Amino acid sequence: MANSKSDKTLVTKVLIFCILVMIGWQWAFVHFSAANYASRVYLGIIGVSFAAFIYAVYNAYKQADSGTKDNSSRGWVIGITVVILLFIGIWAAGANETVKPGSPQMEDVR
Repeated sequence: MANSKSDKTLVTKVLIFCILVMIGWQWAFVHFSAANYASRVYLGIIGVSFAAFIYAVYNAYKQADSGTKDNSSRGWVIGITVVILLFIGIWAAGANETVKPGSPQMEDVR
């Protein structure tokens, strides 16, 4: 086993990249952040998504040195990151479309 190479460094690089992308993506929608974190639905979905992300990272580290050359564990980390990014973007787009009482969209057009 002297020639075996650990994949944990690759998992660490994927993890750091995914976290940086999620932080940057959240920063891009920072003007919606306060309203997002006030919603229990948003927090619940983000909480479940981050729990899945953490489990995927744990699983990727566990499988890094298992002897199999399977990239699916890192793929799950990237896939869950994409799902989180899509959810944040869709939620922000939906928040942008809210119509409040007294706004021009609520005026009666005759």
